[in-house]
Amino acid sequence: MGIPKYTWLKAIILLPVIQLITRYISPESENINLAFHVEKGWENIFPSYFWYEVMLLSNALVCFLISEMVLRKLLKFRNIKNNFL
Repeated sequence: MGIPKYTWLKAIILLPVIQLITRYISPESENINLAFHVEKGWENIFPSYFWYEVMLLSNALVCFLISEMVLRKLLKFRNIKNNFL
């Protein structure tokens, strides 16, 4: 069946939605999904939550995009290989 195109885009759009939901249903002290504040130890690098969130979403976007590209190539190679057997 393969990987649908633009799966990375759907994932990166849903990530902030999940964080917002987490923000409303979990306690701030837990900081689940890093939805409330900068993780301890990163305060010196990211003094504001905004830039921390930009970094997190940027990293997630790159990971999702690369994962989709690699999986699409692997599945395509696997289908070609199976056709020759």
